[in-house]
This record gives sequence, C-alpha cells and structure tokens, in this order.
Amino acid sequence: MELLGGKAGSPRGIGLMAFAGSLAAALAGCAPSAPDLDSGTGKELQSQVLAVSRAAAAEDPATGLRSLDGLVGRLTAAAANG
Repeated sequence: MELLGGKAGSPRGIGLMAFAGSLAAALAGCAPSAPDLDSGTGKELQSQVLAVSRAAAAEDPATGLRSLDGLVGRLTAAAANG
C-alpha cells in the first residue's frame, strides 16, 4: 500500500489499518440517524473526533483507541439523551 508509505505489511501498518477501519465503522454506524444536537454537544463531539484523528496521524494507536472509546461513549450518551 503506497498510501501508507509502504507500511501495510508491517505490524504497525496492520495496526494502523485496523485502527482506521474501526474509526470508519464507528463513524458509519452513526450516519443513518442524525439526531439534532445542541451546539455544545456538537463541538464536544467534533473535538473528540479531532483527538482520534490526531492520534492516528501521530501513529499512536493506543491513544487513538482510548479517544475512540471516549467518542463512542459520548455519542451513545448523546443519542440516548436526544
């Protein structure tokens, strides 16, 4: 995979691919029903997505997964609260 700088076959590249796939799946799972969010919640969620993206860009899957877990929890809570 040239897009990953030739790292696709390495354990690190496989981890990054798994992380990116998990992120895409989590975000895609939220797409079908888009409940109305207040601006504060929207900004908080956007900030958490940015934290996940930054961890991925820094090739830090542990931090990325922790951030992703927090994002999923916050999304679940926001959806439950309407």
